[in-house]
Amino acid sequence: MTGLAQKPQDYRAYLSSETDLAGWRNQARRALAEDIPPERIDWHVEERSATPDLAPHLPLPQSNTAPALHLNNQHLTVLITALLHSDADRFALAYRLLWRMRKQPRLMGNPADRDVKRIWAMAKSVRRDIHKMHAFVRFRKVGYREDEGGKLREQFAAWFEPDHHITKHVAVFFRDRFTAMDWLIVTPRTSIAWDGQNLRAGPGGKRTDIPDSDAIEDEWRSYYRSIFNPARLKVQTMKSEMPMKYCKNLPEAEVISVLIGDSNLRGHQTRGKVLCDAIHKPLATTSPNSIKGQTQ
Repeated sequence: MTGLAQKPQDYRAYLSSETDLAGWRNQARRALAEDIPPERIDWHVEERSATPDLAPHLPLPQSNTAPALHLNNQHLTVLITALLHSDADRFALAYRLLWRMRKQPRLMGNPADRDVKRIWAMAKSVRRDIHKMHAFVRFRKVGYREDEGGKLREQFAAWFEPDHHITKHVAVFFRDRFTAMDWLIVTPRTSIAWDGQNLRAGPGGKRTDIPDSDAIEDEWRSYYRSIFNPARLKVQTMKSEMPMKYCKNLPEAEVISVLIGDSNLRGHQTRGKVLCDAIHKPLATTSPNSIKGQTQ
C-alpha cells in the first residue's frame, strides 16, 4: 500500500532486498509483539522502489518482548521458502498467517484456507524453481586463472533465468558441487561466483554477458548421445521436466530432436508437440541418413 491516500497511522516495515529474510523475521516479531494487524503494515522492499513515496508512514516500534509462536519445522520451512517467491505480496501474506496463527495454532494445516493454499503453492513453485536451476545450469569455459599456489584453475560462466529469488539460495549447492573450479552464474536479478575461497553475490546481468558456446558444449552433446536410451523415452515426462524456456540455454537440446527421430520412435514425435524448438522440428525435414550421421 503506497500513495498519498495512505493512512498516516499505518506502519512501514523496511526490507533491504527481495531476499532480506532476516529483516522480515525481525520486523514480523516486532509487529506481533505490538499486536499490529497485517492490514496496517506496508512491507517495503527498498531495491524495488523506483520513485520516492511521499505518504507518511511510521516505522515499526522497537520491542524486546516477542510473543510465543510455535511452528513445526515443516510449516516454518514452507513460510521461509515462500518468501523467495517473486510475488510482491509474499511478505505481507506470511505475516498475515503468523498473525492469524496466534488464535488459530493449526491454521497451516487447513488446506481449505485461502491464505494457507496460497503460501503452500508459493513454496511449491520455489522448490520447483530451485530444482530446475540445479538441473539446467550449463557452464561455458571462459579461461584459466593461476591461484596463489601457482596452480591453474579453470574458469566457467553460466546464464540462467529463474522465476523466483533463489539465486543466492542455490549458491551453496554449486559451491559444494563445483569446488575445484572458478565459476560465475549470472541471472537477470543477481549473480553469484566462487573462486575456490569465497562465495560472492553481486548484481544481475544479461544473457550477452556469457559466451554463446565453447568446447564444453560439444562434450555435453556427446555425453547426452551416449546416455540416451530410446527404450526409456517418455516424451510427456520430458515435456513436464524440461519446460520450453530452459531449452534455449541447453546445448543438448539441439540433439534431442535428432535422437527422438529414430525411426522406431517416430510415432512419439508426430503425435504432438514435444519439449522445445529443437524437438518441435518436423521429422519429415530430417532424412534417416542425416539422423544416422548426427547420432554416430
